[in-house]
Amino acid sequence: MKFIKHQYILTIILILVSKTVAQNDSLEITRIDTFKINFENQYELSSVFIEPLSEEIKLGKRTLTKNDYHLEVKTNTISLSDSLTYSIFDTLLVQYRTRDFKLRKIYRNRSLVKYYDNNLNEYIGKVKNESVDLSTKAILGKDLQSSGTLLRGFTFGTNKDLQVSSGLRLQLAGKISEEIEIVAALTDENTPIQPEGNTERLEELDKVFIEIKHPNANAIFGDYNLTQRVGEFGRVDRKLQGVIGNFNFENYGGGVSFASSKGKFNTMQFNGIDGVQGPYRLTGADGENDIIVIAGSEKVFLDGRELKRGENNEYTIEYANGEITFTPKIIITSLSRIIIDYEYTNRQYQRNVIEANAFGKFFDNKLKVTINAYQEGDNRNNPIDLTLSENDENILRESGDNPLLASQSGVVELSGDSLGIYSAIDTVFSGTPYTIYIYSPGENSAKFVVTFSFIGNNKGDYKRESIGKFKFVGIGQGSYQPIKLLPLPEKNQLGNILVEYSPFEKVKLNLEVAASSYDKNTYSPIDDNDNNGFARNFKLIIDPLDFQLFNTNLGKVSGSYRDRFLDNKFKSIDRINEIEFDRDYNIGFSTSKEESLRELQLNYKPKDNIDFTGQYGSLKKGSGFFSERIYVKSNWMNYNNLNANYIYDFVKTNSIAQTSEWLRQNGELSYNIWKVQPGFSFRNENKKDKLTNTDSLLNSSLQFYEYSPFLVFNVSNGLTLGAKYTFTNEMVPINGIFTDESKSYAHTYSVGWRSLQEFTTNLDFSF
Repeated sequence: MKFIKHQYILTIILILVSKTVAQNDSLEITRIDTFKINFENQYELSSVFIEPLSEEIKLGKRTLTKNDYHLEVKTNTISLSDSLTYSIFDTLLVQYRTRDFKLRKIYRNRSLVKYYDNNLNEYIGKVKNESVDLSTKAILGKDLQSSGTLLRGFTFGTNKDLQVSSGLRLQLAGKISEEIEIVAALTDENTPIQPEGNTERLEELDKVFIEIKHPNANAIFGDYNLTQRVGEFGRVDRKLQGVIGNFNFENYGGGVSFASSKGKFNTMQFNGIDGVQGPYRLTGADGENDIIVIAGSEKVFLDGRELKRGENNEYTIEYANGEITFTPKIIITSLSRIIIDYEYTNRQYQRNVIEANAFGKFFDNKLKVTINAYQEGDNRNNPIDLTLSENDENILRESGDNPLLASQSGVVELSGDSLGIYSAIDTVFSGTPYTIYIYSPGENSAKFVVTFSFIGNNKGDYKRESIGKFKFVGIGQGSYQPIKLLPLPEKNQLGNILVEYSPFEKVKLNLEVAASSYDKNTYSPIDDNDNNGFARNFKLIIDPLDFQLFNTNLGKVSGSYRDRFLDNKFKSIDRINEIEFDRDYNIGFSTSKEESLRELQLNYKPKDNIDFTGQYGSLKKGSGFFSERIYVKSNWMNYNNLNANYIYDFVKTNSIAQTSEWLRQNGELSYNIWKVQPGFSFRNENKKDKLTNTDSLLNSSLQFYEYSPFLVFNVSNGLTLGAKYTFTNEMVPINGIFTDESKSYAHTYSVGWRSLQEFTTNLDFSF
């Protein structure tokens, strides 16, 4: 299989090379091959490459159709159809277009020639040296370079048998004409080592990448990352496998992508646990645990800041188990806000992606119009690790968008002397007969084999105690039910138009409209009336302008205004909001998806190392939720050896039954004295949630203070010493008023040394 795969890759490269030099007509020639009919029914063309669909084949005076023969592109051989009538005396004539690459079909140093020895009365083989240059430059051209490695090895141990491992890594790079450049990489390994998320850079195995570059176009074949940014709604970040092409001619351009997606997007948000660095388990969009996280697809945020992967950085991740662990560089507490975006696969359906976009610039580039379309969905006719019967498909057609309706009983009763794992007890709840299944393997009453499915927290009647062991905990008190869920194939489509206009220098107007269609079950037309959604966004941007008063330059000012609307049926492809948008506007207790957002922001920069930012925002969700936010930020960077920053963030929220006021502050101050940098940082939050017309605090209220003095000593020769002490006081509402809940103390010490650019070492200790 691997040899066939490599042949296909080399064939693709050759086809791509031919296409990219197609504009050079001097390379294109027409060739005619003539064959006598043979019993093997195999006719090998003389050229290395044949241009697809250019062949014209005649059998005698008769011109053959496509059904009369088969052309094997990989080997450039032709065979005649069994239904075709012909004679052993006929002549086959093949005319086709090809490229004069000056390439041979076979390159070899020596060949074996056989001749008959009359004295020995047998055929003798003799090695004949070939006068051919097998260097890379002779075969691929002087401007095309290649390199690679072929690996062979074995592993064995006390708990495993001898296992052979192999791998191939091939790279091609260079120009194949004056304007065409090719970059290709093939990695194919069957080593027993799986990708591990303990390094900042991942070595991806079994990867194919071919890129053709031209000043006006480029194309990528194989594995690639699709990172699309068309306004706010047309944001996509996916790891795909397929083909993508882009073109750009003066003021016009665009691109198209056809691929299969390695996974589906999901995001998880949770708070940490005091003293627990991990592992924290990632789940699927429906809470399922049996997922595989796509390597390198994750983005991890702590308190709004993106972290770096690696044992020497801030977290490691086990992709096969979907478990993330944080390193001692950061301390996880109950106040740690963790958000993780990632792609995962649950091995249910093959997932396909189609994307296209085009843009045009007008009026001396003052006006730019971009159109974008994206579709991502499951191929219901191509399941991966499941087989759907006709009855299963009928259930899916009748279930609509409700995943619980797309289910079958997970209970199988065994007959005769066969024993199962669960026994059954019949009872009655609220006048309704009900059967409880009890884990009792080995007992005579265990006549049932039961499959349980996760359906959501506090939605099921059972909880999972261990692998294969489930316990009844009460109606609606668990997360599992004795059913088998059939996966719903889904499809998400989005199209948006972005108009960018610059009427004056440093002034920009952006208008964006988008429409989406999200079908949760492509098998069923039921519930399709809520598939389509709409969104729009208007934005005014003023780039930094000089601020002068009485001929005195007082710095630079800039600003922006945004007005965005999402209806309750709009479904984006990827994340469109800032990472902590829900927290910024305190929308945790709002269930409406309809959203109207307005934001006004002003920036003032009196000096290059000093800046101030002020923002006012209002958010309305549905008809019963309104939130206002005031945000102020200031930075002083290395101003007379002083470093300082301060953030003031106040949110006031009103709903039909609840009001909230949330004040958040944090800052840091440090000063450089010789090689010593003393400093102090703090965080404070005060959130008061109340029922309308009452003064008593709800349990969702919180208050805490955190103070952290620190000291950094920059010793010579790249040696750095650091110490930090953190005190945290948390309060919770009891009987409607704040009461001390806990006080925690943390000590952090670090040593870092970097004498060479290639070598660093760090030691971190936290208590």
